[in-house]
Amino acid sequence: MSSILSIGQSADGFLWIGTDGSDLINYDGDKFTEIPFPSSLSDHHFNNLCFAGDELLFASRYKGFYSYNRRSKKLTTLKYGTDTTGHTQYALKKNGFTYLIGDAQVISIKNGTPVKNTFSKAEYDIRIQKLRTYMAAHNIYQVLFTSYHNIAYYSDFLYCHFGRFYGHVVGSDTATTISANIDGGQPWRRTVGDNLIYTDWHRDNYFKAVQKLIPDGGTIGIEFDHINLVNMDKLIAAVRPETVLISIMHVNNEIGVIQDIAAIG
Repeated sequence: MSSILSIGQSADGFLWIGTDGSDLINYDGDKFTEIPFPSSLSDHHFNNLCFAGDELLFASRYKGFYSYNRRSKKLTTLKYGTDTTGHTQYALKKNGFTYLIGDAQVISIKNGTPVKNTFSKAEYDIRIQKLRTYMAAHNIYQVLFTSYHNIAYYSDFLYCHFGRFYGHVVGSDTATTISANIDGGQPWRRTVGDNLIYTDWHRDNYFKAVQKLIPDGGTIGIEFDHINLVNMDKLIAAVRPETVLISIMHVNNEIGVIQDIAAIG
């Protein structure tokens, strides 16, 4: 038998034991009984056990969140974003709400209904296409925007800083905003394109999100409006060594300079 990770008692007085990599076990005061799960959903590491009526919720460390109905003996996977494997910590139900807690570095939350955007989708498609045409002409693989105005201009998501960093990564066929978990699914509902969320479980998860969206080498365009020198070093460390980072401001109205983009390219 595997070692024990968690123990709980249901309202009927039964003891439930969650093992470290094996079965869920029930003890009725007389005998121990292993609870059979389908083979594809077996061998769990039970981080916690929580009871709500006939429902037993648990976090399986390397597989996700689950609900086991003790009456129907049915096991159900609880959905939370798209990237919870290896990061689940705790599952509980209280006052009618289900709470799924994990320490994933990046997740995706797609809930609710996308809002009506400020402008038509055709307008945002035109904006992105003009950018991609420029990128293709100058061999720029991807672009990372960091300012309020450019993120909103290309994605229609206007963020509130709250001491956290945001971004919008545009590639040849992708466009994804990067947001903090404090906003939940709201950025996805507002973004024209996709959205990736970084959590606060570990320091500098923002750069993990950048790394996930820019996994390959090449020339990357960076808008440095909200990238200071310290974060610049972290950004360089997040991308592959052969990646070339460039920063070009076409028009600088503060010093009256218009760059010769053709010559630079």
